[in-house]
Amino acid sequence: MDALGHKKWKFTRAMVEDAPSTRGVYALWENDALICIGRAEGGEDTIRSCLLEHLQGPHGAQSRNATHYSWEICMNPEARERELLREAAGPGDRASVVAHLSTYRRQA
Repeated sequence: MDALGHKKWKFTRAMVEDAPSTRGVYALWENDALICIGRAEGGEDTIRSCLLEHLQGPHGAQSRNATHYSWEICMNPEARERELLREAAGPGDRASVVAHLSTYRRQA
């Protein structure tokens, strides 16, 4: 189980093709280390489309190093992403963790 409370899937094209084509949040993992939290707002911006973009590698080390992914369907991806970033940061140095995990933003 992952930070989203769901199973982690191997970060391969075949597995990502089965990800939901709806709005929600997703996480990228390097083995057991959380390396990215992102959101998909819906419409053409889906969990699957965001993961496919990461898989194609234009987003730097986060994409290149990812071995697994997870996702969660939700009605308000922006709010859920903020909540997950706060949870991931914990009580320590919140600012640096949040900056590290949320560096990728889909360009409109």
